[in-house]
Amino acid sequence: MAELPKSPENRPKVYSAEKVRQGDIILRKPWQRIVFLLGLVIPFVLLLIWLVVRHWSS
Repeated sequence: MAELPKSPENRPKVYSAEKVRQGDIILRKPWQRIVFLLGLVIPFVLLLIWLVVRHWSS
């Protein structure tokens, strides 16, 4: 593992856990909301289709 630089100005900044927490998802435009929701919904729809096809084919 690499050592930290000796001088304080060359060291990486240290942030508190409060400052680095994840932010909000901001979807301002309708197309952004649609793409986001499709990204959440499509995997479940594909899983259901796969399960139905698998059930009917056996």
